Amino acid sequence: MTFPKYNVAIEGDIVDIRNGGLYVNDNFLEEDYTLGSTFTHGGTYPIVIPDNHVFVLGDNREYSLDSRDFGPVAVELVESKVIARFPNTEGLDSEQYQNVASH
Repeated sequence: MTFPKYNVAIEGDIVDIRNGGLYVNDNFLEEDYTLGSTFTHGGTYPIVIPDNHVFVLGDNREYSLDSRDFGPVAVELVESKVIARFPNTEGLDSEQYQNVASH
């Protein structure tokens, strides 16, 4: 089964989830592509990502099944990478949309 996710941390990184936000190496990540707040799903944080692993999160944070549930993912299990990312255009007027679409 494939789970499309965002890789938010690599081996050696420290991941912390607090106050509804994601912190990697004590830096708050501004993630304009996510829906909802980031909660722990019952895990204990902070954690250090082990060698040859990544920490992945879905963009619908409150309902996503991701590393908060199944832990860091071994690099050899990663199947692909994103080559393009399209911004959320909901709520943009036509001029704003054209500006986003042209980049």
